[in-house]
Amino acid sequence: MLETVGIDGFLRNGREVAKFYKNKRDIAIKAAEKHMKNLCDWIVPAGGMFLWIKVRNVADTKKLILGRGYQKGFLAMPGVGSLVNQNQSSQYLRVSYSDIDQQKADEGFKLLAELIKEEIKEGKNVVKE
Repeated sequence: MLETVGIDGFLRNGREVAKFYKNKRDIAIKAAEKHMKNLCDWIVPAGGMFLWIKVRNVADTKKLILGRGYQKGFLAMPGVGSLVNQNQSSQYLRVSYSDIDQQKADEGFKLLAELIKEEIKEGKNVVKE
């Protein structure tokens, strides 16, 4: 790419890509804050295309995503997928915002919030303190 567009074109492309993903991130954060601020925690990423979310009262997001989430058409990466020990549980999940608009973000985070509330209400996959 550098040979084709030169250093200025390469740097310009980098700035455009960063701006693109910042906009997508901001859309995702706005929807997450609207639907999940009392259920989950997250840190606004400085870059990239993923939002890591800690689900406060759900013990294992793999059970949530592959069970209730799958049944209702919700897809995310359970946190255990990024761990060396795939047999342990994780309260974390990762969602991608690379192909998102405000409507998709609102629908997705609203559905995730509903899934979390249902999981907590059922009481089988909750954090025991």
